[in-house]
Amino acid sequence: MKTVAFKTLGCKLNQFETWAIKEEFEKEGFQTVSFREKADVFVINTCTVTSRADYKSRYEIRQAIKRNGHAFIVVTGCYAQTNPETIQKIPGVSLIVGNKEKRGLVQYLTHHLSSITHHPIVKVGDISNHTQFTDLEVSCVDSTRAFVKIQDGCNSFCSYCKVPYARGPNRSADSKKVVKKVKEFVDKKYKEVVLTGVNLGTYGKDLKGEEDLVSLLKSLLKIEELERLRLSSIEPNDISSDLIALVASNAKICKHLHIPLQSGDSEILSSMKRRYTISKYVALIDKLTSTIPDVSIGTDIIVGFPKETEQAFLNTYNLAMALPFAYMHIFPYSKREGTEAAKVPDQISPSVKHERTEKLRRLSKQKSFYFRKRYEGKTLSCLVLNTRDSETHKLVGLTSNYIRILFDGEDGLMNRILDVTITDVTYNNTFGKVY
Repeated sequence: MKTVAFKTLGCKLNQFETWAIKEEFEKEGFQTVSFREKADVFVINTCTVTSRADYKSRYEIRQAIKRNGHAFIVVTGCYAQTNPETIQKIPGVSLIVGNKEKRGLVQYLTHHLSSITHHPIVKVGDISNHTQFTDLEVSCVDSTRAFVKIQDGCNSFCSYCKVPYARGPNRSADSKKVVKKVKEFVDKKYKEVVLTGVNLGTYGKDLKGEEDLVSLLKSLLKIEELERLRLSSIEPNDISSDLIALVASNAKICKHLHIPLQSGDSEILSSMKRRYTISKYVALIDKLTSTIPDVSIGTDIIVGFPKETEQAFLNTYNLAMALPFAYMHIFPYSKREGTEAAKVPDQISPSVKHERTEKLRRLSKQKSFYFRKRYEGKTLSCLVLNTRDSETHKLVGLTSNYIRILFDGEDGLMNRILDVTITDVTYNNTFGKVY
């Protein structure tokens, strides 16, 4: 039996698509092994959101080649979509597959598996004309939570971002197929379903009729056995009053929203070509926290964008300090060729970007601590994950508002929703107890 190993870089959507590709391989008789093993086939699902992601993608490709110089090396994902000519230059790569060709990856591979050459086969089409939603079927995903892809692509073209070039235009899954897929996961005893996409809030805008994210959620909430529904990252301008009201009023929807800010300075935000203002963002956060008191709000912030002065950075820092974020993902600006921001002459030095990034990361740790500290002594409902914490070996419970609680217990508690009392909160961990 031939073996296959997978490596995924980047977002939850990439992880979902790797699971789908893995199932296709297993249906063809392949046995999945660890990426650290000497497999017959290696599949690297790449990311290109930053230059660091490009580097890591190339690194993992070379690691696979080192493990087995005779293996069939397949490279797919966003870096493969935008930079196939760079990947072609890496000796040992066998097949390069673009994002819209992912669905046929196994067929491409099995057709060419016996003909490894020094010149990789390239199957990368023009994704800018791709208007059909690619439905990658998955029957089993993360061991406790099921991820369902409902949307792909982006029409925003923020000045720093390569995602529209890597993923193509906005396109949405058929709502009936989404409901059917969620029902299948619920029937398989998954307690939580996470809806994912490149630009989740634009769901339905390319479909005929009145379909949108709120109407899809209402359809999913009719599934009686569904216990939890979580949204992945969503843009601030896509959060409507109807969506807020639905999240607030329905216990099945997790009280957790990840809403990218990117910058707290008006001029930088405008240069980024973001589609909202600072005042609108602040008003949105105020509305969310007043309507949903226990909501956990996460965010993304880009540091060191071209022409970011010290004052512009301070504006971002002060706004981040003032807003009630539960956590923040901080990214130093990465120059992406082909984007508008890459052409700006006033690029910020790496040392300044590093210094500013570290300041915000320290603030993020403080905000996470204070958010979790609010719940010390309180009892929260948790989904117990199927894997223990790697350092403490304790069970891991995930609350509706995205607090990760560590506590003692037997494996039999896994994949159950339990009440856990938070007993101690440190900077790095939250501990609890089941009474």
